[in-house]
Amino acid sequence: YDDLNDCLLLAGVRPASDRRQLPWIARDCPGDRITAVDPLTNVPANTIGVAAIVHDSHREVVVLALVTQPGFNPAGRRFVLVDVGKNGSTRPHCSGFSDRYEVTGLAIDKSGGLRLAMYGGGIRSVVCGDEHRAVSDGDERLRWVLVMREVTGGRVLLGTEDAVFVAADPEDPGEPILRSPEQPIWTDSLPSAERGDGGAILVSSANRGVLELVRSNDSWTVGRSWRAGLSLPPAVYGPAAYGDSGEIIAVARSQGLVRISEAGWRLQGPDQGLRSPHVLGAVGINEMGVWVAFGATPLEKTGAGLQLLRDDDSKIDLATPGSRLRPSGDLLPWPDGRVWAATPFGVVQADPSGRFERLSQHRVNKVFRNSNSGEIAAVGSTIERWNGDSFEPVLFRVEGQPNRRPLGHPVDVVIDDRGRWIILYSEGRIVLLDAQRRFVGNLGPRAGVPPSSANLLYSSRTGEVIIGTTREGLHVFRWE
Repeated sequence: YDDLNDCLLLAGVRPASDRRQLPWIARDCPGDRITAVDPLTNVPANTIGVAAIVHDSHREVVVLALVTQPGFNPAGRRFVLVDVGKNGSTRPHCSGFSDRYEVTGLAIDKSGGLRLAMYGGGIRSVVCGDEHRAVSDGDERLRWVLVMREVTGGRVLLGTEDAVFVAADPEDPGEPILRSPEQPIWTDSLPSAERGDGGAILVSSANRGVLELVRSNDSWTVGRSWRAGLSLPPAVYGPAAYGDSGEIIAVARSQGLVRISEAGWRLQGPDQGLRSPHVLGAVGINEMGVWVAFGATPLEKTGAGLQLLRDDDSKIDLATPGSRLRPSGDLLPWPDGRVWAATPFGVVQADPSGRFERLSQHRVNKVFRNSNSGEIAAVGSTIERWNGDSFEPVLFRVEGQPNRRPLGHPVDVVIDDRGRWIILYSEGRIVLLDAQRRFVGNLGPRAGVPPSSANLLYSSRTGEVIIGTTREGLHVFRWE
């Protein structure tokens, strides 16, 4: 918002035909039509987004925080500041600011300097031709700022995961006007593993790290958390699993495996024998060690397969037969050392000796086994169950679903201890089947199923299904 001219400022990016992202900017003022410049010129290479915008009336420019990423590795993402003139031409901000921390807000202070809020980096003061300095050091409350906005009276609104502040000076925010009652659960939260005793589950975030939920009375609460960039290395994190002696093994897709213990964490990458981390998909743990699945980039013919990391630091590399049998990111480890991998061409079984067996014929994204009943289900292009010898289709008719609102395709499945099936579809709906796999119900947002639902985790201890989402936190479903 441009308080001086009472105008609303908008900025974003749009894709170009040559796969570039082209930034644009628009201004909406009272009594005028919206004026836009599309695209901006002289933008930095590899721009993929706009993180923040503010009008600097002292220098008569609009300042943008642009997101740049030169390749597929999100760890190489940087945030840079640029000035936008009235004709839409950009030039580097006079401070030359560039940093890997995510910029979450911009504001102009009373002296004409620029304030930046950075997630994990606190609040910085940026002055033309000078080094930026931290202004929130010593105040851990402001290290993880999610949003910073200018409000009336020359004040700024600061929002963190724990509280909301309104302050005349970010260096002295005072007491919050709103405080979170407990440690929050991240909006992008995907449950990935249950502890052996059922008293805790691991949740992975696409860009925050790993947290552990513990069972307390009748609810799940945050017990521990490990943040990417703070208590863990900065990267995009994937699935996590419980290892031996309380160790937690998390997937850092662009770097390798992160092994978390009471003593801290260590990164296991190519220098420690791990294959290329750029196509690292999932981990599964059994008596033989840690199974790791590797996919392949679309242009590669090799590189896909499995790797077994033994407790004695030895390893076994297993290349899947055929370039198309690439693990798609889900593993089902067996206590006897075998592992089942989901691939675009069915479920593939592998053992430490290097033997492979193809168990199904259709694309599979997820494989689930109920540890108590032993029932196994697979979903992908279809829904299947293991009959002891092979996978067979599960057929049913969904009732009460208008044709204009399709379910999409199945993305995850769990089977509870009573043999009932809970199937998640790509359109954010859940289908319920009884123990005889007959249709029971079709649940959507009106029943409390989040539209951005992405995966399921079954808690054998409580009989609950934890629903992970990409933007709505965690939800608990219990079939009474």
